[in-house]
Amino acid sequence: MPNYINNIKANQVQGSIYSSKRDNLLIVKVKNKTYHTGLKDTPNNRKLAEQIKIKMFLELHGLSETAIKHENTIKDVFSQYIENHCINLDETTIRGYNLAFKRIIKTDCKIDKEIIENKVIEFIKTEKKLSPASINIYLRAFQIFLNYLKDKEYLPAMKIFKHYKINHSEKEIKIYSDDEISKLLEYFKMKDIEFMILLQLQLFTGMRIGECLKLERKNIKEDRIILENKTVKTAEFVIITPELRDLLLSLPNRKKLFRWSENSYSRLTRRFHDAFKELNINRDNRSFHELRKTYLRKLFDNETPVQVAQKLMRHKNITVTIQNYTKLTDAEMIKYASAVQKIDKK
Repeated sequence: MPNYINNIKANQVQGSIYSSKRDNLLIVKVKNKTYHTGLKDTPNNRKLAEQIKIKMFLELHGLSETAIKHENTIKDVFSQYIENHCINLDETTIRGYNLAFKRIIKTDCKIDKEIIENKVIEFIKTEKKLSPASINIYLRAFQIFLNYLKDKEYLPAMKIFKHYKINHSEKEIKIYSDDEISKLLEYFKMKDIEFMILLQLQLFTGMRIGECLKLERKNIKEDRIILENKTVKTAEFVIITPELRDLLLSLPNRKKLFRWSENSYSRLTRRFHDAFKELNINRDNRSFHELRKTYLRKLFDNETPVQVAQKLMRHKNITVTIQNYTKLTDAEMIKYASAVQKIDKK
């Protein structure tokens, strides 16, 4: 909320907050007006309900929001943001939001534009070990929280990411060669067939490692894999060949497709990296995500239209498909330039 003056303290606002016996959801009552919040009775939701009570109090008395002194700190509101606004997001995304907040807001403070901006500047100056790309990732995640503060009228709009992102040279897009893929698949065929199938699933569908580890056997259909997404009503899907489907169904008959949980990511990564050492392959900072990029490169190598590639990769914005995953070599530039010249002559 905007800067407040000390006319009325938040704890002096009359009204009550209680939970319904039937479903344990919080209800706010001010005078004769009752509001069903739809929030579960938790400590953080109690704080959010307190803000609802204040707003109802102001409306009933015809007062401006500047009549109330807001008591919540930025950590209070961030907890509410994670608990309520991010409830349907996956664990990896929430972990990223938490990490960005802890890196930038090292000590709690009141919700003030100047204070927050100074903390962002301090973060950029002091985080010497982080790469420019990593700093931008943290700033982008923190900007989403700032947008939430603006929407909830805690703060005016703040364009932190736009003003403070670090410009850096374009990152080279790294993929796996056919020879490297063959060696890795053959290696895990001898060591762990299930791990080999995990790699093939990523190579032949472009699925993210986290998506693979969440899969259940029921998600495997005749010609596609259904990806259940809590944030959207319509489930996403990826196309699979009959051969890949048979390979996936050859795994042990259990509820989850793969035996590893999402929390196994670090252990799986170490195992993957160990294979590079044993095979004497230069890893070059590549890991599971480069399997997804390799899949996209295969699509382009087979002259898949970029709009189709976007759908297959499940990118919301075609810019992501083009800028973040494709970088043409000089030979490819010559090839496509020649194709354009042929079109121009027709």
